[in-house]
Amino acid sequence: THLATNGAGIIHDWEFAYQGESSEDVRANVAQGQFGLWDETGYYINLAIRVGAYEGLGYGESVGAMIQNEGLTIPSAETLREVLRGESLNQTIGAADLLVAIDAFDLGPGWLSIPHPHKSYSVQAAAYEAGVAFTGHPMIGHDIIYTHPMSSGAAIGLTAERDFLRFAHPISELSGGVYLSVGSAVMSPMVFEKSLSMGQNLAMQRGGHIDGHFMVVVDLAESSWDWSTGGEPPKDDPAYYLRYCKTFSRMGGEMRYLCADNRDFLVALLRELDVTSEKR
Repeated sequence: THLATNGAGIIHDWEFAYQGESSEDVRANVAQGQFGLWDETGYYINLAIRVGAYEGLGYGESVGAMIQNEGLTIPSAETLREVLRGESLNQTIGAADLLVAIDAFDLGPGWLSIPHPHKSYSVQAAAYEAGVAFTGHPMIGHDIIYTHPMSSGAAIGLTAERDFLRFAHPISELSGGVYLSVGSAVMSPMVFEKSLSMGQNLAMQRGGHIDGHFMVVVDLAESSWDWSTGGEPPKDDPAYYLRYCKTFSRMGGEMRYLCADNRDFLVALLRELDVTSEKR
């Protein structure tokens, strides 16, 4: 019912859709001062986020819409100035930011075609087409698109906050549900715990409580600690510092850790879901 990733997941998914690959030699390109400085990646993803901030979209949905629609609608400067006279603060922020981009990059109004010949491989595009929530949870400075002149902290913050709240809503309804955290050592557990705390607060105000949820944590690191029966390890045990295990073990419900290749896990899960679907 909901998909989420970090800023890198947004970028790699977009590059697969746009050019069919996503790779670079980090060591060599850092030495040349060129790591991540790809014009198309920084330009189009940041522009999609700025347009999405104005349109009321979240971080992930903004990029997913651009991929699926293979382009963006650029409003006229006159339209944006009219919005600035309105009373909607969030739309005013998005309009002002986009107006700056239009002026700085000489963008004309109307449809901007951006072909994505490999969009059938994009998870973001598929989610957008199917109406499934796909949220992006970035950290400023982590991702290559923030080195591009098109990058805007205002647009990033506005769309990312929308996605955090959009993520928090289904977590507030997680009783009896399942959460999969695959290959995320920090972002998934950190965003999850804040969302669950918010949801639990609201549930308790209504006389309820979020319980019975099942959490599966998947990563490559081996863990000698039995999180399902041993409780939390002592601080002198290295397992204590496996953030993704420790955090989820504190979230109530039931948590299981699986040491596996993330790709193998997802392929196996897909096959099992296909088999289950066929039996039904």
